[in-house]
Amino acid sequence: LYRKERHQIVKGKRPGITNNEISQVLGRCWNAETPDVRRYYKKKADEIKEEHKRLY
Repeated sequence: LYRKERHQIVKGKRPGITNNEISQVLGRCWNAETPDVRRYYKKKADEIKEEHKRLY
């Protein structure tokens, strides 16, 4: 989710960047995020996972 939301932002700032490089940039960004941001994405992922389990 984090990568999905930020992929186009990174790509827009650095045209021509490869997906591998985007992953590296976003990995560094994720590691620098605050615990609150990490909890937000964890909670969001858990909600989506539960919804998926409920549907399938």
